[in-house]
Amino acid sequence: VGPIAHTFRYGANDSFFNKISSYRAMDEMVETIMRNKDERFPLLERIVVVGHSAGGQFVQRWALTSSSNVWGDDLETHLQQQQQRELDELRQNENRHKNAVQLRAIVANPRSFAYLDARRFLNGTYQLPPKEMMHSCPGYDEWEWGLKPGGPLAVSYISNSLSSFHSKQQMIDRYMKRNVIYLAGAKDD
Repeated sequence: VGPIAHTFRYGANDSFFNKISSYRAMDEMVETIMRNKDERFPLLERIVVVGHSAGGQFVQRWALTSSSNVWGDDLETHLQQQQQRELDELRQNENRHKNAVQLRAIVANPRSFAYLDARRFLNGTYQLPPKEMMHSCPGYDEWEWGLKPGGPLAVSYISNSLSSFHSKQQMIDRYMKRNVIYLAGAKDD
């Protein structure tokens, strides 16, 4: 199997140094803006991350898997998800997060999604694929199409994100609370 094209949209590490995930790079960009908000961006009220097509795939999957504190997730839950961060550090930043800039992700016309469960849109409804269909495509629910570990692309950011939860449902619940907007158009060329 040859290299998978455009792996940035799935959170892969950079192709030159192989040291930082494209999702971690996005976390760093947004976190840098937030760290410098008071000095450099005092009137900033909202950060919007928008992606169209492959960029939409990137934004949807990043918004789903990011454990960055800029999302404003519950501090105690965030600590459980990011064990390397100290509770004291989070509490020092608690006031800043209460008045945090709103983060919004806009997913526009992605060719594919990371599905939140094993169901797929078939015959006009979401349902589990027939067993013969699942057997003919055994990786259909692995990353980058689903939330099960595995898939053709090894992505440490995703492995770390998935393993930081006690259950996949915790990740889904967190995602459902985030400000993510989906746009779809028939004539988006």
